[in-house]
Order: sequence, then C-alpha cells, then structure tokens
Amino acid sequence: MLAIASAVGCQTDAGIDPPFGSTTGSGSNDGSEESGGAVPGTGSDTTGSSGPDVGDTSTTDDDGGALCGDGVVSGNEECDCAGRPCTAEGLGGMTCLDIDDPLAGVLTGGELSCNPASCRFDTSTCTHCGDGQVNGNEACDGELTERVTCRETGRGTAGEVVCGADCQLDTSACTACGYTFDFSSCEGWTVGRTDPLAANPSWACGDPTGDPPYGPPGAFAGAWATGLDGYYSANESSFLRSPPLDFGKCAGESLTMTVSHWFNFASLAENADGGIVQVSTDGETWTTVVPTGGTEYGDAPIVAAFPPVDGALGFDGSLAADASPSVQATELDLSDLAGQSGVYVRFVFGSNASSVTAGWYIDAVDILGSGGG
Repeated sequence: MLAIASAVGCQTDAGIDPPFGSTTGSGSNDGSEESGGAVPGTGSDTTGSSGPDVGDTSTTDDDGGALCGDGVVSGNEECDCAGRPCTAEGLGGMTCLDIDDPLAGVLTGGELSCNPASCRFDTSTCTHCGDGQVNGNEACDGELTERVTCRETGRGTAGEVVCGADCQLDTSACTACGYTFDFSSCEGWTVGRTDPLAANPSWACGDPTGDPPYGPPGAFAGAWATGLDGYYSANESSFLRSPPLDFGKCAGESLTMTVSHWFNFASLAENADGGIVQVSTDGETWTTVVPTGGTEYGDAPIVAAFPPVDGALGFDGSLAADASPSVQATELDLSDLAGQSGVYVRFVFGSNASSVTAGWYIDAVDILGSGGG
C-alpha cells in the first residue's frame, strides 16, 4: 500500500496578503513586526499555520505491509492464494489437521481453503469430529457402532474401549488384569452336564435368531445360549465353562466380573428352572458366587431335577427378565481370586420335567481388576 505525505506550513506568495487569522499575538497589527517574526513575551516563532508541525506522516498498513491477494503470505495473514485455487505455498504449508477451530471442533481432514477477502483460513470444507460420521483421520465418531476389545488394540486383556473426544479410540481403561469375552468367537469355552442322567446340554454359541418367547428382544450378535432358536430341554443340568484364567497380574487388587445376559425360565408355583454362577481353582470343586450388583438372584429356591441348581437361589422364572427391552447386567465380586492362576468360571443351568421355555443367553463376560495395567 502506498504511503501518503501531507503538505503543511506552505509559504504565501509575495505581494499577496496572508489569509485571515495567519498572524499571532493579541490586538491589531501595528506594522512593526512581520507575521513571521517572534511574538513578544512568548519566545516562540510562528510559521503562518495555526496547526502543529506534524512532520512526515508516511504510514504502513496495520498488517505490517502485507497486501492480501498478492499471493505472498506475509504480515499477519494466515494464507494468501491470490484469488486462485490454493496451493501448499498459498496456505503456508498448513492443512485442516493443523488448524485449531474452536467453532468447528477438532478438525480431522478435508480440504483447507483461504478467504480471498481477509486472507484468513476457511475451514468450511474441512471435516470435524462430532458430526456423527467417520471421515478424515477419525477412527470413530460418537458411540462405537461395533465393540472393540482391549485385546484387539494390543492394550490389555480387559476393560472398555470407547470413542474419545478427538474421534480416536480411547484405551485408557484397558488393563492386563482381567478378561473380556464378547463371544464374537466361541473358542475356549466348553459345555457339559453335571450329572450323567441329565438331558443333553442345550448350550450353543452363535447369533440368536428369535424374539420372545424364543429369545431376547432385538436379537444381538454373538452369544452362548440354551438354544439359539428354541427352548431348552426338560430335566437338564448343564454348564458353560470358561477356559483357565490367570489373575496373577491382579495380585492385591479388586476383581469384578460383569455378566451381560438375558433369561426367560419357566416358573411354576414352586419356582422351577433357573441358573447360578460358580468359580473353581482346580476345575473340580465349585463354589457358587452371589451377585453384588445389577440383576441379583431370586429369593426362593429353584426346583430343578439335579444339583447344584436344585434347591439353590439363582436367576429364576420369577424375575421375568424377558420383560426387559435389552440384556441385563449382573456384577459379581471375584477379589478373593486375585493373584491366582488356573481359575475357572461356569454358568450352570437346571430344569425339571415340567414346562420349558427360551432359557439363558450370555451375551458378554467382563472380568476386570483395578491393577496391572
């Protein structure tokens, strides 16, 4: 931008009377002093101008001399693309990923452009975290549509992976103290019966295909169930058992198992059919675990054909879990097993000779300790 100079204090032409008001001092001019002389009593010299001497007024622009539109990023310009499609040079080497836009949020990709009038960045064509769509460098946006395990990310064996505020996977809750089973894979778990006279186990692994009364509302993917598309058997006493679990990295720490499940057991006046959760440190001797939170056991003994379910308190038909719109969660305290290896968990189901129904669906099992991350 050109600098503009002001002309001040110009001399008057000879022979021409000075403009009105060009003389100084009080009273009328007696001709003893010219207008350009010193004014008695002031010690100052007048120049014929009533304004101050401002000197050179040449200025530079507020942006340090930058000219928006000249194609050169200078001064306080963020960019300058000279009104043409932007190049890396016109954007000062910046991309959407380099910009902090408090209005749009975390920018994750897209094409950065430049406002030709202000030479400021234009992020309108950048993608940003929080729009509900996975794009740019985002691994997720909002709630995860599919469950990701800590084991899959290499960050541990248990804990919950969530989508962070920057649209990247947040594995901060992952730990090596525990296990996560979502039954997208059925490997490692086995089924059997507790008594040779009991009916064959109805446990199967896969995707449930029915709705009540044949299965949980809105069938979910990956589960162990006493019949994925039908009823369990009468006079059944069967179990679903985990592989051996090592809690050696949980020594001295709390250990909680959370079971995500759905069940619909036949119920008569004597409260028939149901299931319990047990643990063992040798695979032979089993101890029933009582829930400490979430859906708990019923308050009347189950009447099944065989022990250990017969006569036990457990999940039973009186709880009417099929009324729930989704799976339920039950928490069990396994802290006494922290620091031990060769631990087994099993779900034991029992029925009698009367009515049968959909049974028990185990959607996921999370065993999480507070240490050993």
